[in-house]
Parts: sequence; C-alpha cells; structure tokens
Amino acid sequence: EFRRVLFRSYCDSNFISLGVTALTGTAASLIRGQTLHSWGGLGLAKDSALNIVNRLKRRPREYQHWKSVQVLIIDEVSMMSTELFNKIHNIAQTIRQKNEFFGGIQLVLSGDFAQLDPIGSDKYCFESKLWMTHVDPNTIYFPNVIRQADPIFRRVLANIRLGRLTEEDKIGRAH
Repeated sequence: EFRRVLFRSYCDSNFISLGVTALTGTAASLIRGQTLHSWGGLGLAKDSALNIVNRLKRRPREYQHWKSVQVLIIDEVSMMSTELFNKIHNIAQTIRQKNEFFGGIQLVLSGDFAQLDPIGSDKYCFESKLWMTHVDPNTIYFPNVIRQADPIFRRVLANIRLGRLTEEDKIGRAH
C-alpha cells in the first residue's frame, strides 16, 4: 500500500501522467487501477492494431490515455500473449506517432510467469522479439520471499508455484 501511494504521489507531484492497469479485474482493483483493455479501449483486442486505432479515434477518453500517458503499469503481465504485446506496441506507436518502443511510453511490468499463463495463447509475451530487445535487458528479478519467514512454508509455496509439490511438502516435513 505504502509503495503504491508513494509511486502515485511521485508521479503526481512531478506531473507525470500515469496509467495503472492489470490484465484482470481482480488484479486491477488490488492496485486501484483498471484493466488494460478498459483503460486502453482495446475491447477484446481481436482486431488488428490499425482497426483498434481507428475505433479509438471515436473514443476520445481512451485515445487520450494513449496520447498522454508517460508511465504505464501493467500488472499480471504473464497473462499477456506475444500477439497482444506486439499489438499494444503497434497501437501505442501509431497513436503517439513515434517509432520508439511502445511509442515512448515507459513501461512498468510486473507478474510471475510461473503462476498465470497467457490468455488464449501458448506464447508468452517474453517470447516476443520486442520483449527480448527492450524489456529483457531492463528486467529486475526479486529472488527473495519477504512475506513468509518459515523456510519450510516458503519451500512449499515455491514448489506449488512451479507445480513440483512433493510428498514431504504435502505433509509439511523438512527435507
């Protein structure tokens, strides 16, 4: 909660336009944001990037989001497919009329690729060439579990996360 407020306050006090989004409604509500699809006026995002841009021209609020946002947070990014990642990049470039990555929008992406699969695809966004070129070199991994102190419980949670639950985990014994 504190970090979320601090980040928003920083952006507000420095006149930085911030979009706070997530791939699911539940995740969006937890970060006091909107789904990426709602914020960006993407609908189901089944159309081509060009068709979505043309539709957005008739939706001034969402179109303005793309034009003015400087920092875009996308939570639960593991649920984003390669196709959607590339499409959103193209939408941002087209609306902002900039050939930079995501049209010059600074991205803050968060998620756990061992938890949630991409929606409607078996291709994760990190498999995109755009991701490999622009996101991979700037990725920060958080290797330490902070919320749980018990080492056995942490191991069990890690194994559940990776789908490798052992018999010892099921009965709560140390290895």
